[in-house]
Amino acid sequence: MVFIVVFHLARHGFDGVPFLLSNPNSAFLYFFATLGKLGVDIFIIISAYYMVKQRFTIRKLLILGGEVYFYSILCLIIFTLFLTPLTPISLQDILKSILPISHGYWFIGDYIVLMLLSPFLNMAINKLSKSDFLKLLIVVLTLWTIFPTFTGDCFGITEMLFFFVLYLIGSFIRLHVDIDKINMKKLILFCVFSLIITTVLFGGFDSMSSLSQLSTFNKETSIFKQTYSLFIVTSAILLFLIFLKRKEFSNKYINYISGSVLGVYLIHSNVFVWPWLFRSFLHAQTRINSPNLFMFCIISVTLIYITCTGIDIVRRLTIEKLWIWIVDNKLNNLPKWCNHKFEIFEERISYYLK
Repeated sequence: MVFIVVFHLARHGFDGVPFLLSNPNSAFLYFFATLGKLGVDIFIIISAYYMVKQRFTIRKLLILGGEVYFYSILCLIIFTLFLTPLTPISLQDILKSILPISHGYWFIGDYIVLMLLSPFLNMAINKLSKSDFLKLLIVVLTLWTIFPTFTGDCFGITEMLFFFVLYLIGSFIRLHVDIDKINMKKLILFCVFSLIITTVLFGGFDSMSSLSQLSTFNKETSIFKQTYSLFIVTSAILLFLIFLKRKEFSNKYINYISGSVLGVYLIHSNVFVWPWLFRSFLHAQTRINSPNLFMFCIISVTLIYITCTGIDIVRRLTIEKLWIWIVDNKLNNLPKWCNHKFEIFEERISYYLK
């Protein structure tokens, strides 16, 4: 999530600002531009690693949906009542707030679809032998990672479709990778190398492009920083394996703070918040030639993360507890009914797959 906040600062804060490779600050921003896609890939791989062994429940979906709608409606009310002059509100923005899952947050919509389909993906995945699963990975990665990275031909790839590819990767790691046999030093070396290559290729592509005098972040000028880029995917896998490989560690404070990761995303990337935050409040565009740009970005991201986490902790201690009580006591029959239908459907699908 830190990677994603860094990317949004670079993407939205410096949108429309000319970038030149002769400006040292561009190197930082090119690197930051790769982190957002890396963060998305890691998030889905982590989710797949756990979801492949978990049973889908409607309760989780209702709790997630409650959080999304809470922040979407809250931000709409606050900006409508208090900050409208700074951030003009359009009918399209109102629609995004009323329908945040399908219109407001692209990631949330795709992630919920992935959650809904995970039981059926898991049934198919668990039927595959290791060798067949590996063959499937080779095919999908060739079609939607290796080939697009070097040719630009994406075979109709979308973020949603690539989520399925990432789900396969995370599932394969959970089911078939022996982490004890992997060398930690090589993981770190290859991960750093992959990130460097991504940044160099991204910057080099832009420097040769006719768009190099325009904003790097107002157009997708490079295939090397897409979620499906071979180097981004490789870096995400390696970074994930590094944390799997390291000594087991647990900290109750870190675990508690991590419970607000989604809240950080929902707040800072809200359709009303990000234009106000990065442009009107931080005035990021004015920092492009500053010798302190790097420190400005680090301090800004830190404060954004801390502030959003603090807000979400308050929500978790108040509104979320109320919503969970409603889900468990007033809507408890809905998850049970839906889960029962899912179980029946799973049994029938499993019967035909035998």
